[in-house]
Amino acid sequence: MGLSGNDIPLSARIMALAEVYDAMTSKRCYNEAASHKNVSHMIIKEKGKHFDPKIVDAFVQVEKEWLNIKDRLKD
Repeated sequence: MGLSGNDIPLSARIMALAEVYDAMTSKRCYNEAASHKNVSHMIIKEKGKHFDPKIVDAFVQVEKEWLNIKDRLKD
């Protein structure tokens, strides 16, 4: 069995949330993009299950800045 909890490097826990967010909010050939609101709710719902609670709390705390960066870097 692999690592779990705090044994997973912090950078990997951050990237896990970022990767899921990006995958779900990006249009794919097999799936339409989900809204930020829907993905944000899913991430919060998965707090402590799929995502580290501290990482989710940080995501929520910087959500406005996250959206500003996302909008600035749009294709």
